[in-house]
Amino acid sequence: MKSTQQMFNPDVEDYNTLKEMVVERENEIESVLGRLESTPVKGTSRSFVVVGPRGMGKTHLLLLLYYEIKKRKELKKKYVSLKFSEEEYSIDSLAFFFIRILQELEKECGSLEEKNRIKEFSEKVKNLENKELVKQADTFLDNLFQKHQMKMALFADNLNEVLKNISTENTGLKHLRSILQSKDYLLIIGSASTFFKEIKDHDEPFYSFFEIIRLPPLTDSGIEELIRKLAKMEDNLLIIEELDSLRPRIKTIVHFTSGIPRLVRMLYYVIANSEITEVADSLEKLLDELTPYYQARMAKLSPQQQKIIDTMALLNGPSTPTEIAKAGRVERPTVNAQLKKLADTGFVYLIQQKKRKWRRYDITERMFRIWREMRRSKSGNRVKYLADFLKAFYTEDEFQRHIDQIDEKFSLSLQSDASSDAIKSVKEYESLNEKSFFAWFDALEPNKRQFNAIFKDWKFNYYFERENAMNFLKESISFTDHSKEFSKFRDDLLRFTIRQILYFSAEDFKDKNFGNARERLSLLFDNKELWTGEDVYHLILDYLVDLLKIDLDHGAEIFNLFKDELGEEFTGTFGTLDKTIEYLKSKDNELLEKLFPEEREVVEELVKQIEEKNTTTEKIRANPSLSPFG
Repeated sequence: MKSTQQMFNPDVEDYNTLKEMVVERENEIESVLGRLESTPVKGTSRSFVVVGPRGMGKTHLLLLLYYEIKKRKELKKKYVSLKFSEEEYSIDSLAFFFIRILQELEKECGSLEEKNRIKEFSEKVKNLENKELVKQADTFLDNLFQKHQMKMALFADNLNEVLKNISTENTGLKHLRSILQSKDYLLIIGSASTFFKEIKDHDEPFYSFFEIIRLPPLTDSGIEELIRKLAKMEDNLLIIEELDSLRPRIKTIVHFTSGIPRLVRMLYYVIANSEITEVADSLEKLLDELTPYYQARMAKLSPQQQKIIDTMALLNGPSTPTEIAKAGRVERPTVNAQLKKLADTGFVYLIQQKKRKWRRYDITERMFRIWREMRRSKSGNRVKYLADFLKAFYTEDEFQRHIDQIDEKFSLSLQSDASSDAIKSVKEYESLNEKSFFAWFDALEPNKRQFNAIFKDWKFNYYFERENAMNFLKESISFTDHSKEFSKFRDDLLRFTIRQILYFSAEDFKDKNFGNARERLSLLFDNKELWTGEDVYHLILDYLVDLLKIDLDHGAEIFNLFKDELGEEFTGTFGTLDKTIEYLKSKDNELLEKLFPEEREVVEELVKQIEEKNTTTEKIRANPSLSPFG
């Protein structure tokens, strides 16, 4: 199989691969190249900026233009094609802008004589003051390109960042525009994800200077063409041959990607999987891979805009400004103002409603909504969003066939006491069809008793596998959300989960892994609804006594965490334990004498327990029959 195209760094692709993967961008490419070809060497040239959301193919387009200038006979006679890196963190002044031009120009030189000349000049001016360096570099480049009767086409991804950094100098941008307008040798072809201040504000030097090239989303047929090209590049004959039957799934890709090529390429690898469970796993993996991409997009927004986008992502579909304001607890005028800015920058779009007074807005990238919902939700609720995607991705018949297979696997696993397979089947069913879970489980009534029995064994298998405990406990907690129909099983699972959290936390504490101990407890604190029944408080009390036996100071610190969580419930024996800790630290008998007789008796008993050497966890380890199950 051929290697797949780079997802986030097309810069490393060769020309042929980039050209092969162009979809619905040919007009933009030929338009720019035609303008360059028709521009005379003498006279200034128009500069361009390609605008479109992240993932829309801006870098791909710029790279192709860069290579086409090098390859087309008429263009390479007229232009030297230079390219900045996609991120130019070092450019903080117009002087450094010219330093980077000289560095790239030296690399592009075919003549050793000119290469050495540029290198010598760079060394000569590198220590000059910024203003003098710009003056000399401008003159040097002007003379160089007049000598060769050529121009320089400079490609700059994220041009908005480059110009913003140059603008920190008082006259940096004005000086650059003056050079571009008065000299023949330089034109810029840049890209930006949005219309940015330096080109859209009336009082900015580059207002109305660049010719804007907007990159639209791919159409439905464009998405199909891109999928066909990806399959061909990977020699995936199955996708090519069955493309007609895959059209329902392509419609799902159209819906969730909003025609953004990068997301289409990512979802291609989901469509390439035929098994429903493989698709579920692929989608989860994809959403994890999208995390830095979406985090970077959110980082570009103001706090108010982040709040509005976050609120919209968690609403069910397109929403009015009033609905967004109410859900996000934001003033409506603020929402209206920020929605306009977000629409201008391509984060949201206005849904046109004929003959309607109200307006609805939606997030441009529907995959963002799924990503945000899954990032925000507890693991037990993540299946809802996964199920939403899968239901759009597969036909009803495909779903039913797979559900029948799960049913069969579940029954077979119970017959063979394969507890992990049984649990896997339940979780698989959950992820596919959450709403039908209870009805499906009820249909397996004869298997419930067997299911409970093997689950006890399953718990025991996990009990001493500490490295797997955290994932297991999280799954256990999420599973209880779907277990209310069989309450006895649920209650056992709740108590088991709490015991496991406390047990492994105490083990970590004993090994001086205090951070791990707190991490496990945070799982308990985040699911405080599990703390039901008097026996749970006895479990917690025994756990705290164990910690105080191991390390009084750190044990007291953990105790204070529980104290904060309990709040008004911090009474009775827990209150007495607080006084016990105070006595153990001070050994002040007067503290005991001030207590009521009954209270003093409890404190003395607790002191006696804490001063014992063995902990509950050590006793369990020595005698597994004491382990806290069922």
